[in-house]
Amino acid sequence: MKTALPIFLLNAMFLINVWPQEQCLTNAWNNYNNQQWKKAITEATNCTTQFGPRARQTQKNLETKGYKLPTNYTVPGSLSPQQKSDIFSHGLLNDIAVSYWMVGMSNLRINNKQEAKLAFQNAVKLGFGLCYDPKKDLFWSPAEESQLQLDELN
Repeated sequence: MKTALPIFLLNAMFLINVWPQEQCLTNAWNNYNNQQWKKAITEATNCTTQFGPRARQTQKNLETKGYKLPTNYTVPGSLSPQQKSDIFSHGLLNDIAVSYWMVGMSNLRINNKQEAKLAFQNAVKLGFGLCYDPKKDLFWSPAEESQLQLDELN
């Protein structure tokens, strides 16, 4: 009986397509979009603390396999359903890359440049993590955006 509950919860999360990192990222986005920078930092940091090690492992595994991002991920409507599915299959990595970027951007908003740099550096390390923009039907890279911010800060 002890193992039935965790298996049931995992199956339930899969069926309703909600993973724990998605909830903390949703909370972080809500605060970020409402310009509540400190709350966004807290929520996004919660994501990176809980799920960062697994995201880094996924990044490492993809690097070992020689994974390549589609070169057209930034072009609206250009990805095949299979390419999108492949990117979405790295959901935890995607969410944590965005979380680090959000911590960095929120720290910039409150003029905490050192903390912003650290967050951006962590996002850069998760280069296979992408964020989907459903309004534009394209992906963007938190790692690339973070590198641009680091270049500006240096």
